[in-house]
Amino acid sequence: MPTYELNFRDYLRILHKRYWIILVSVIVSTLVVIIKSGKQIPFYRAEATVRIEERKTLVGTILDRPFYYGSRTDYLSSEMRVIKSRTVAEEVARRLGKIKEDMSKEQVDAVVSRIQGGISVEQVSEGDMETDLAKIVVITADAKLSAQIANKTAEVYQEENLKQKNKEIRQSKEFVEKQLATIEEKLRASEDALARFKQEEPASEMGMDLSQRLTTLQVELTDLLTRATEKHPNVLRYKEEIERIQQQMKNLPEGEIEFLRLRRDVEVNDQIYRMLRDRVEEARITEAGKVSDVTVVSLAGGMGYEVGPDKKRNILVGFMLGAVIGLVLMFTMENLDTSISTIEDVESYIKLRVLGVIPSLKTERDRKQEDKNRGKLNERSSNVFTICDNTSSPFTEAFRILRTNLKVEESKKRTILVTSTGPREGKTTVLIGLGLVLSQVGLRTLLIDTDLRRPAVSKVFGIEREPGINELLVGTSKGIDSVAKNFTDLLIGGLGFDYIRHQPGLENLNILTSGSLTSNSSELISSPKMERLIGEFKERYDVVIFDSPPALSVTDASILSRYVDGVVVVYEMGRTSRDALLRTKIQLESVGAKILGVVLNHTRPQTEFQTSYYPYYQSYKYKYYYTDKEKQEKTKEG
Repeated sequence: MPTYELNFRDYLRILHKRYWIILVSVIVSTLVVIIKSGKQIPFYRAEATVRIEERKTLVGTILDRPFYYGSRTDYLSSEMRVIKSRTVAEEVARRLGKIKEDMSKEQVDAVVSRIQGGISVEQVSEGDMETDLAKIVVITADAKLSAQIANKTAEVYQEENLKQKNKEIRQSKEFVEKQLATIEEKLRASEDALARFKQEEPASEMGMDLSQRLTTLQVELTDLLTRATEKHPNVLRYKEEIERIQQQMKNLPEGEIEFLRLRRDVEVNDQIYRMLRDRVEEARITEAGKVSDVTVVSLAGGMGYEVGPDKKRNILVGFMLGAVIGLVLMFTMENLDTSISTIEDVESYIKLRVLGVIPSLKTERDRKQEDKNRGKLNERSSNVFTICDNTSSPFTEAFRILRTNLKVEESKKRTILVTSTGPREGKTTVLIGLGLVLSQVGLRTLLIDTDLRRPAVSKVFGIEREPGINELLVGTSKGIDSVAKNFTDLLIGGLGFDYIRHQPGLENLNILTSGSLTSNSSELISSPKMERLIGEFKERYDVVIFDSPPALSVTDASILSRYVDGVVVVYEMGRTSRDALLRTKIQLESVGAKILGVVLNHTRPQTEFQTSYYPYYQSYKYKYYYTDKEKQEKTKEG
């Protein structure tokens, strides 16, 4: 059996079959987006730009290093969070008059939250290089308000930055002034102690040199520790040098050592005092200058500009979203659809050969409007004798293809059972159509209605149902000749002479109806007499075709399949699930049946992508047969 995978044609088939899902999805999605966009309130954007310089405090100035020890990017990120802070947003709201005195705390919080939610800050970049500029972006539903909030935010942030800087300077200055007073007292005390000691005992020049050297090293070490850790190589070197000088000074006389200690205290205190005094003066100058680290580079105009909603973009997104959802739904429904829609699906999934593709006979009858002349016939009769009325129609050709694929003339398979998975799949129609085309090639054909539960063959041909196969099985008839219907019975039957007199091959067709209805049909069919009768049928006829109930409904088809040479399963695509068809195959094969293949019945002309070869064939045959006929009619009229 051929294996089959989805290809481009299959995707086109699915698209052709379920395109309406995508169409509906796109229309609904686009309409929803259009309605939503129409109801959306326009919103406006305003921008103000500020420059943020890296801040230094008095303490940082004293230590000769920045106040913020992180990277430049981290510092800017921290400041941008300040711009979006609640403190700034609340002050902006107050200055714009959005907060009234009589408002409750909850109302104030709501106003501040709305303003804070509309503010965002972006760092300005030039190519790959980041700058110290920050862009304050405000988006609201009011164009004027957007510009006002952006400008006030820049103004408030600049003032808050200046206040914070002055506060730090003031606090640092007070701290240094306290330290200056303490150092001044220590300096005076050390100077008095040194003066008293000089009066008592003078010092040598060697001791003076060591003392000056030690003082210099200690001051340099103190300065170095403000920039490096204790384990820094330079710090360790300074400590070693200081320790060496201290060891040398220990060898000096006791009075010399005391003098040097007092003199060193005076020098250290004096240097610290001078440094602190200079820093205090610098702090006073800075505080008086009131210079901010933030500069407003640009302000928003009087009105913000509209940035949304982008209706064209929304509609495009809605269209694409609808198409995607439609595709997903389309393939989901295709996967959930358990029916079989292609010949290849039957052959790959069921592993059975497709013997024929039978179109809907009702469609042709409606096209020809032949039902106007058949008021007394039922639907099955009209369908079947559409074949008889026009032996060159594409529907007759479909049964001829079925006859050819069965290879009845070439093989010894002379008994065939026609069944289906479920009811109303057209097995009786296929049985009769096959019998007609077999009789047209000169084969003595016998059609037997072994559907003893719901017989239909007698209704199609308009003949009496009794006596039939049931009477043969129970022994109430005299023999096969007494119950089998032939050409004469068809002439005098319900169809009438006008419908069958011009049909070739009907003299080779015999029909054995079901006979009287019975409640024990399974027992009759499984009796030894049935097997003997089939042997007699084989001797008298070239081809014997049995009709039976659906295989999954009752057991009759499974019983009969053991007696015949082959079984043909009729399947209507799109009606019965593929699992049911597979179950039918398994059930028949479990009793030893030889399944010849599947006949796809009731196919529609619009299923161009469903039956690979059939649409082209149907179109070709239709034009070939009917166009020529129409030309002949026109010629006669002329």
